[in-house]
Amino acid sequence: MRILIYGAGVLGSELAHVLSKTNHEIILLARGKWRQHIEKNGLVIRHYLQRKTTVDHLQTIDHLDKNDVYDLIFVVMQCVSLPEISTDLKANASRRIIFIGNNGEALALAQQFENKEVAFGFQGTGGRRENGQVISIYKSLSLTIGGVTKALSDDFQRQITALFEETAYHLTWENQMDAWLKSHLAFILPICYLCYSVDGKLPKATRKQRKLVLDAAYEGYQVLKVLNIPVRPAGEEVYFYKGWKKMIMTIMLWVMCKTPLGRLAASDHAMHAVREMNKLDEQFTILCQRAAVAMPNWQILKEQALQVMEK
Repeated sequence: MRILIYGAGVLGSELAHVLSKTNHEIILLARGKWRQHIEKNGLVIRHYLQRKTTVDHLQTIDHLDKNDVYDLIFVVMQCVSLPEISTDLKANASRRIIFIGNNGEALALAQQFENKEVAFGFQGTGGRRENGQVISIYKSLSLTIGGVTKALSDDFQRQITALFEETAYHLTWENQMDAWLKSHLAFILPICYLCYSVDGKLPKATRKQRKLVLDAAYEGYQVLKVLNIPVRPAGEEVYFYKGWKKMIMTIMLWVMCKTPLGRLAASDHAMHAVREMNKLDEQFTILCQRAAVAMPNWQILKEQALQVMEK
């Protein structure tokens, strides 16, 4: 298969690295100085937890031609950048597109591509880019993927499965990715608010602030329930309510705040992707307004973040 990875950030780079080890033709779309660096030095990735560095020499392009056909296009871009590239994607002759990353308006985006088959996915890796290399953090490679409101066609799913069968990626199929991505925002936005409220220095977060994150996330899940948007994965909100499951999440949040993992997995991205986080906040705020439920913890956490960011 001929595969295009549209976007050479942290997620796109990891995806391109893994797929480049298969027998498929992998092309990476990158631009500007970053593309020049990759062309000259290769795509350098420091796999943080695995304590290894890889260098891949990939075929790169800097734009998408109308008649340049791919079996699959993976769009690995921040949602705030999608309007800038949608025209080229719609005009391109390729039939199947997979959008990877946070997006609170997946359904609306999919409806813009009625002449194509569209999937959405979320890749379980994080990190940052610095000093000419990507710092990639993941315990194991995973991709939650599927249709926006229903299952992908059998052929589309078989094609994706065939692409990843030679890799270490674990695929989780999800038939309601619009709901899944909205559920994910209910969790990550409070974490982003926390990152902003401590100016990116998560070890400064107090116990009270960490509790606010969990309680705010639970309020976010209640917004979805009021709007009859299913929480995906099912039952995820229980980890933010009470009992031993909430204790697990409390411990995980403490570890994230007190170790370098939090910087790599959360605060680095939050502090360097303010435009994206603002867009995601706008998307979820619309849901909150429609639901009209009380969200005291969410509001406190958000106001703390705004106070620091406005200084």
